Amino acid sequence: MGLFYLYISPEYTKIGTLQAERDNYDEILSKSVELRQIRAELGEKTSRFRETDLAKLDKMIPVQMDLVRLVLETDSLALKHAIVIHDIETSSNDDVKDSNGQSVGIADKYKTLTLSFTFETDYSNLGGFIKDIEKSLRIMDIVKVEVNTNKERPSFQDYQMTINTYSLK
Repeated sequence: MGLFYLYISPEYTKIGTLQAERDNYDEILSKSVELRQIRAELGEKTSRFRETDLAKLDKMIPVQMDLVRLVLETDSLALKHAIVIHDIETSSNDDVKDSNGQSVGIADKYKTLTLSFTFETDYSNLGGFIKDIEKSLRIMDIVKVEVNTNKERPSFQDYQMTINTYSLK
């Protein structure tokens, strides 16, 4: 009887613990096999896309934000309308809010980069610039456009624009 309590019972408990651990490892192994199958299927689907389509997708929602490229793209859109942007400021924000200040809930999938800049132009050039932003492959939300009168050049206005753009986390 003493042999049972001193040797067999503790060993039996250890065996139960080891069996539970083995079952856990078996479950993890089966999940890893499933994940490999899913990964192979997704790789096969991805290989069916053309390189040009993948490049367009990467431009729309890039995996990693390239701040220099974003500023250059925005500047080239502006230059088409004789707009020179200046006083560029950027900030990264993981909590996206709508116009009412409420959290949108996409923060777990996307990073937001806010780009603010100023420029001066007339109203017709502003409209063309906004249309080009709208047609751009990159997803950009114009969050704010602030207008001030230009006392030196009455036909032009001073604008401050804030744009949000997104990338994958």
